[in-house]
Amino acid sequence: MPENAAIRESCFEQAVISNLQAFLLEMGKGFSFVARQLRISTETSHFYIDLVFYNYLLKCFVIIDLKTELEREVQLIEEYNKLGMNKSCTNNR
Repeated sequence: MPENAAIRESCFEQAVISNLQAFLLEMGKGFSFVARQLRISTETSHFYIDLVFYNYLLKCFVIIDLKTELEREVQLIEEYNKLGMNKSCTNNR
């Protein structure tokens, strides 16, 4: 990821955190903030989930991975696989 894209993603994440109450109200009822940059580890790698929320009405986690620009098809496939790994990791909690 180009350095300026990483900076934009970081700035966007900080803006969401700074306006957390308004963001949660925009998401709807039942949401609570759980974590920022949550580290998920496998035997060989570490992954970071940008934002994690929990909806107590639906009894499920909502994982947000922020992106600021369109990525190549190979990178999208890698992200899709990462999300599958994140889902299985959060289901085991």
